[in-house]
Amino acid sequence: MKRRRFAEVNFYTTDWPIDTDQDMSDGFYFAKDNWDDYGFKTTYQVVACFEGEKNDLGNINITVYPYSSSDVISFDKIKKNLHSQNIISLGNLEYYRFLNNIFDEKDRIEYLKILGDLAFDDEKLEELYNNPNFQTIFSWAHKKDVIRDSFFRNNNYNEVIDQFHRVTLGGSYQDKYEVNLINLNEEEIFKFNVDPNSKIPTSMYSIIGNNGSGKTNFLKQIISFYHYQKNGSLLDNAEEKLYSDRSNLNQFNSLVCFSYSPFDSGFKKEDSDIYKFIGINFSNTEDLSEIIAKDIHKLFTEVGKRYRTKLGNIIKKFSFDPWFLQIEHAIDMENFSLEDVKKLSSGQKIILLNLLNLIIYVSEKTFVIIDEPELFLHPPLLKAYIRAIDEIISDANGVCLLATHSAIVLQELAHINIRKIVRNFDNNQNRIESISIKTFGESISYINNAIFGTDLRNTGFYKFIVDLIKEDKTELDKIDFIFGSEALLVKKFEEVSDEEN
Repeated sequence: MKRRRFAEVNFYTTDWPIDTDQDMSDGFYFAKDNWDDYGFKTTYQVVACFEGEKNDLGNINITVYPYSSSDVISFDKIKKNLHSQNIISLGNLEYYRFLNNIFDEKDRIEYLKILGDLAFDDEKLEELYNNPNFQTIFSWAHKKDVIRDSFFRNNNYNEVIDQFHRVTLGGSYQDKYEVNLINLNEEEIFKFNVDPNSKIPTSMYSIIGNNGSGKTNFLKQIISFYHYQKNGSLLDNAEEKLYSDRSNLNQFNSLVCFSYSPFDSGFKKEDSDIYKFIGINFSNTEDLSEIIAKDIHKLFTEVGKRYRTKLGNIIKKFSFDPWFLQIEHAIDMENFSLEDVKKLSSGQKIILLNLLNLIIYVSEKTFVIIDEPELFLHPPLLKAYIRAIDEIISDANGVCLLATHSAIVLQELAHINIRKIVRNFDNNQNRIESISIKTFGESISYINNAIFGTDLRNTGFYKFIVDLIKEDKTELDKIDFIFGSEALLVKKFEEVSDEEN
């Protein structure tokens, strides 16, 4: 459905119940139901009609505040800002979702403000709820409050504050669900257990493994199996189905895959209603930096119109970077030129490109796959980037699976959400294991040693020290003034081991 500008949308006051079989002009129709809650009559039926399509949005609560039974609400006057009284309202989930679909952010906010929506204005809701205005409408009903006894007769306060408020800001309703990936031996590979009430991050997961272990191939298999569960057929390049039908990846509404590898990783590039691939075409003969800058500028214009507040909140996570402070200012001013984009570093461009794509394409229950999120990024940007991804995915009640080599990434994830691919090169088979060490907030050196230990000890300064001890320990003593704490520990450990041997 085409998005509308609030200024162009009409409000109509009509009789209850609304007859949707009649011809209707485009706009919102409001009809007062005669239902009363202890004397309070605040229930209205709402129907939206656009392009001949009629949507019954159910019942919402609207009233003048303080409540008076003699007040008549004229919605066409509200729309024209001619209504002098203080209007408050509270909608339902379907109603708020429709507003997200029909309006861009600026117009949606204007709509919610003019109707005094309490799910949107949670500070006002808290004030009215905690300071009830008790009135006696009927003598037998004793004193009642229009907020507590009418607006919240069929609504839950915590749900409105926690869930409806998020939806009015353009987010998703978050519910608890579980998605399982089970292999053909009926062994559980991954359990994506999303729980918005959990204090443990439940949206971010990772698959790790050494180079050549098959992480990217594992991601491709998941994408193919997702298509199988949604459409009944594997992707063209899939050799066979590798997972059990007891898996339920089809609970995800869509899948978005990010890969910025300069090598062709073989991910499906063709988009569909349920799938989106986001990457860079390195074979393009044009200047890649120019292409990325143009993409960012185009996406920024779209996001700035629809999700300006959301983008601004995400960018604040990068406030340690002066360039992102300028971006934040540009969002506020709604002015971020192509020349401004071109001045960004490669890492800044990649992050901004990813964040913009995530904000646009991640909707309710989206499964996001990111291959090597650490590419092109230095540690502070990477850590802030992972936290930003988590916020965007959590807000959409989705799941993100990262394939990574980075201890910095693992430092931001709970170990219970990480799996490791171990490859047996003798029979060319993989097995997938849980990891036992706690990674969240753990030191990077410990994660590297515990997870990638054998490989690390055969490379870099580890191998340099070991080889020099074998050749001539006295030479090592001459250069230990350049050693950091970990190198000194390795030196000491290897010297003791060498003496024992």
